[in-house]
Amino acid sequence: MSFEDRWVSSHCGEEPAGSSLLHPKFVRALTGYSPRESYLRPLREARTEDVLDRCLYHDLRVYLQDLLAMEDRLSMAVSLESRVPLLDHRIVELVARIPPALKVRGRQPKRLLREVARPLLPPSIVFRRDKIPFPSPVEQWFADKLFGAAVDLLRSERTLDRGVLHPDRLREEAISSGALWPLINIELWYRICVDRDPGWVEQAKLLTSGLARLPA
Repeated sequence: MSFEDRWVSSHCGEEPAGSSLLHPKFVRALTGYSPRESYLRPLREARTEDVLDRCLYHDLRVYLQDLLAMEDRLSMAVSLESRVPLLDHRIVELVARIPPALKVRGRQPKRLLREVARPLLPPSIVFRRDKIPFPSPVEQWFADKLFGAAVDLLRSERTLDRGVLHPDRLREEAISSGALWPLINIELWYRICVDRDPGWVEQAKLLTSGLARLPA
């Protein structure tokens, strides 16, 4: 497996043509479309042959944008004016010039940042390992009533007749929580952005206020 294949398999889901959850007619309508090339473009545009720096450059161009969007939405949802000082362009440019061997040693995460913080913060903070990024707690979300509501949404007549998701797969009894999350996002996007369903459009407007509920 090539480096690019490993990068895609560790970060992305299935391509449309290989997904059993999409309707065959919908896949054919895509006429061979694949997001792979556009996703890999930043990796290929990195002006270095070092694997770590290529990965970091791709994260800077692709993954970081999603993190900043989430950071902005989460902070503004609670009227918090947040800052990301480590993204000052002078810091980013400096770190980009540091040799990869100094950035990672013994697989210690954030090695340089920890070294800078060592004389300023207590060890319990400098060497903490319980921090995680922005996971979607789908297991918790679908552990109760929301699971049934999501399954009902996917097995509704409108979803089954839409021709985007495979109706036979949606009717199967075993739909895991992990599979539910992307599927309901696809269907809700259609209901809000394509169908312009008044009930779902209104719920989308209420999301930031915490008042949204699943329409009947």
